[in-house]
Amino acid sequence: MGGLLLGQVGEPVRTDGRCRPVDDPPDQRSRNRCRVLDVAGQIAALASEFHPLGHGARRPGFGLRRFVEGFRHVRRFEQFFDEPSEHPVHEGRGYRGLMPELPEVETIRRQLAPQLIGRTFVAGDAHESAKFAPALDAVGATVTDVRRRGKYLIFDLDDGAEELIGHLGMTGSFFRTAAEGDHPACSAHDAWVRAVWRMDDGNDLVFRDVRRFGRLRVVTAGDYEDIPTLRDMGLEPFDPAFNGKVLHERLRGSRRAVKTQLLSQRPVAGVGNIYADEALFLAGIHPLARRVGRARADRLAETIVAVLQAGVENGGTTLRDYVDAEGDTGRNQHELVAYGRGGEPCVECGTALRTRTIDARTSTFCTHCQRV
Repeated sequence: MGGLLLGQVGEPVRTDGRCRPVDDPPDQRSRNRCRVLDVAGQIAALASEFHPLGHGARRPGFGLRRFVEGFRHVRRFEQFFDEPSEHPVHEGRGYRGLMPELPEVETIRRQLAPQLIGRTFVAGDAHESAKFAPALDAVGATVTDVRRRGKYLIFDLDDGAEELIGHLGMTGSFFRTAAEGDHPACSAHDAWVRAVWRMDDGNDLVFRDVRRFGRLRVVTAGDYEDIPTLRDMGLEPFDPAFNGKVLHERLRGSRRAVKTQLLSQRPVAGVGNIYADEALFLAGIHPLARRVGRARADRLAETIVAVLQAGVENGGTTLRDYVDAEGDTGRNQHELVAYGRGGEPCVECGTALRTRTIDARTSTFCTHCQRV
């Protein structure tokens, strides 16, 4: 599920024959074809993120089944095409179906925590969709902490009795802004605001999501039975208990490709497509490897921590939609050595990096430096 690959923003590098180059204005047929490819990648990403079996469960015909199940999720969580995208089809660097990962969510958490802890949700408004309407369940509660678990933001409410859980989906973002009107209203901001809470300091906390793939939910603290990805998530990579031994034990119980396992969130929390490519490249492990011995697991654990820490320090990676709680883009996209660089020379050996679809996710790797 390839698509157009770009270098620096707006600079065409190559096409896969399915879409026209960006310097050749696309006709309507080409635009629609690229749009379909975009949707297909995002459906596959959604299916892997929210399906109870987790990412890449191995069973006969699973690739097709996951694609179909992805469509079911989209149908259930409302139609994909009912609103225009803010971005041209060809804009951005890299692949489609991008989802904020640990560094992006952690950046937002660090910005929101000092502004929200101790504040009370006094009123609210939310889109009627079942994905966003639960936001109103937080009204009347006081925020006692703002945490992150993997790619999820968790707002502890009323001394930890309940939790407001937010998933950014593809295009979600949280930000604080001056209150609009006497009562909070999504329509007072723009057409893509899905939830807004009035805080007791007179400001609004806003959740904006153009493509409506994000989710909001209030649960009893620690009760994640209805959120299997969160329930079954591995250790945090910054947890002192996470190391090569732990990672090796979590990986060796499966025969799936190592990248597929990482994206499942079960070996370690918070790693998505971007940082999986980066960590595997730096560890010298091919994304299709099915056996990762202890020595390689030690290296991989180190590179996972390193690339995620760099992502946090750089404010996240912005390739298309991601902005932090202050509306700024990340800077880590300028530091990537693998992800999105298909066809470009490897920074280690000069071999042209290759791209390949692995369990419906595009991967970039070096055939010389990364061994199966």
